[in-house]
Amino acid sequence: LNIESLTMSGMVRQDIFPAVSGYVAQLAQAVAAKRAVAPGLPCQAECALIEQLSALLDRAFAQTEELSALLAGPQAESANVLTAATHYRDQVIPVMAALRATVDQMEQLVSAQCWPYPSYAELMYSI
Repeated sequence: LNIESLTMSGMVRQDIFPAVSGYVAQLAQAVAAKRAVAPGLPCQAECALIEQLSALLDRAFAQTEELSALLAGPQAESANVLTAATHYRDQVIPVMAALRATVDQMEQLVSAQCWPYPSYAELMYSI
């Protein structure tokens, strides 16, 4: 069992990054196909989504790197429970919250067919 795959950073690296990157690639292919048919066809929506998702993907990458570094730091594994708890409260949890917000923004922009996890509505109404 790979513990990294069970962490938030692992989930983002293994599931979210490929899903968002794949969707961006689909959008880019759609733009290329439109422009191949008629160079003047409007592609503003697709290009705007590509830009938004690319920026969010870069932000999520930086946040994931920061989270991984914080989780590997000495304070996270401190034998002193108060030191470890303070580190998680003051440093790890805020980065996790920021990463979650970034991922939530990406989820709103990515096709449901490409998103690797069920939506809240799917969880609520699929039982």
